[in-house]
Amino acid sequence: MQTDVLPADWDEAAAGALIAACAAQPVADAYGPAALFAASGAVANDGLVAPLPDLGMLAASGADAVTFLHGQFTNDVEKLGGTEARWYGYCTPQGRLLGLLLGWRDADQIALCTSRTLSAALRKRLSIYVMRSKARIDDRSNDWVLFGLAGEKAASVIAGLGFAAPGPMEVATSAGLTLVGLAPAQLASACPRWLLAAPAQQAAELWQALAAELAPASSEHWRWLDVRAATPRIVAATGGHYLPQTLNLDLSGGVDFQKGCYPGQEVVARTHYRSTAKRRMYRGQVAGAEPQPLADVALAGSIEPVGTVIMAAPCPGGGAELLLEAQTSAVGQSLAPGGARLQVGGQEIALELLFPADAAS
Repeated sequence: MQTDVLPADWDEAAAGALIAACAAQPVADAYGPAALFAASGAVANDGLVAPLPDLGMLAASGADAVTFLHGQFTNDVEKLGGTEARWYGYCTPQGRLLGLLLGWRDADQIALCTSRTLSAALRKRLSIYVMRSKARIDDRSNDWVLFGLAGEKAASVIAGLGFAAPGPMEVATSAGLTLVGLAPAQLASACPRWLLAAPAQQAAELWQALAAELAPASSEHWRWLDVRAATPRIVAATGGHYLPQTLNLDLSGGVDFQKGCYPGQEVVARTHYRSTAKRRMYRGQVAGAEPQPLADVALAGSIEPVGTVIMAAPCPGGGAELLLEAQTSAVGQSLAPGGARLQVGGQEIALELLFPADAAS
């Protein structure tokens, strides 16, 4: 649910660099500061561009930066190639995700994109554990702006910026810009998507060039495409609540079970090797308003929650779609003929399995 103003702790320089540059209305919700356009007919497959002030950037630099991050994250940092991106989970000692970060090599540093609601807290926590390592963690959220591009037409616009459009989880650079290929959104057909990172001082010029060719889309529309791509976010409200397996990171390549230790590794590994995951991530649709992160999911007729909402977004055609986590046993019951359906806030959830072979085991 959006509010009319930005939160007090949102840096005005960052808001001015992106939201104002796009002539968008600044709003805020549980996912962070966002850009809203009064009217948008953006259709993903026709080509769109969305400003993403709700995403932030961290940078890890120094001789020991790679080694340090490798010992903190669920996925391998040491083997991260120069033209690839990887998802990384950062966990508590109990194996609960404090954040999800999309990382890639940027010259002599590691760039990490995460929720803007968490960037300052993650920088602070990581910095505490640097200790004697020759590594530095900086919050670069005010120095860089991020745009989401989607659709086949976006590929030709990308070419005009000097890029050969990278595939999913591939990275390309051109004239100080970085383009990261993302998982496609599953619409009527697979819709390609990219994340474009640029210096903040180029925000206005870059937006004018992109919006001249592509339909402007609100930040929440991009979040809907994330839902359609089964790409979850951890935000301030959900930090510290989920195991990596709960968000299917072990199935989507966000956990490396062969790498060395990291905070929470013992819990994550034990869940993997000694048992099947009892909770998994699913996609669902509701007819009404989008539920908030951490809203309880329950079987109809029961008040006992069996899961929670991870993230949600309004659908262009009405209603809302969401990523939720739930007990696999409850999902199996919900999908059985005559079984009680899953609900959130009194709304029935039309459930979609993301990994059918595993989901309701």
